[in-house]
Amino acid sequence: MPPKQMITADAHKVYEQALKFYATLDQLHRTSDVQRITVIGVPMSVLAAFAAELFLKCLACLETGSLSREHLLDNLSDQLSPKTQAIVEKHWDTLNVQNLEVLDRFDVSLGEKVARDLRSNLTSGRDGFRLLRYVYEGGSDFIFTLGLLPVALHNSIIEIKPEWLAQSQPVVDKPHAVFGKGEDNAPDLRFAAPAVIDNKVAAFQWAVRWSANS
Repeated sequence: MPPKQMITADAHKVYEQALKFYATLDQLHRTSDVQRITVIGVPMSVLAAFAAELFLKCLACLETGSLSREHLLDNLSDQLSPKTQAIVEKHWDTLNVQNLEVLDRFDVSLGEKVARDLRSNLTSGRDGFRLLRYVYEGGSDFIFTLGLLPVALHNSIIEIKPEWLAQSQPVVDKPHAVFGKGEDNAPDLRFAAPAVIDNKVAAFQWAVRWSANS
């Protein structure tokens, strides 16, 4: 395939656009209604995928002043310098530690252990923005476990450009853990959403498994 076209862009303008989707995601994260969470789980995941794409492009712009029309998350990550990738991985790993309980719960619900490292999750969720929107069209199995990625990317950008922090409110500081697993060729896709409200930290955490056979 020919390389994606590169376009000149203003990193701050890309950040501002990403922040609009991030703020929208933040508002959805504020609900603690179990039934509502089950209904909006897929749109939340779509927003997470898109916000992540824009934040990755912002990071690329900070480095080079340009970005590609690429949409696959792992390819966008690969365009970043090793230094920037290390910053993102650091924030990703920190969020995984902070959300260890819900990650373990998701493994139990699946009956298998899902990879925690960023590279594996980027690879499996690389095309989440498309697959999550078009589950009814048919295709292959997929898993999307990048609900925390926009937070990690946002934190990475603020580490690099701390002066942008004032524009970053509201922020998803205690996000829901958004997961999905299933098939994108299932017209009767159903949800099984084990949900737990942790009163100790006043945060609502959940995991959702998609299965065409449940």
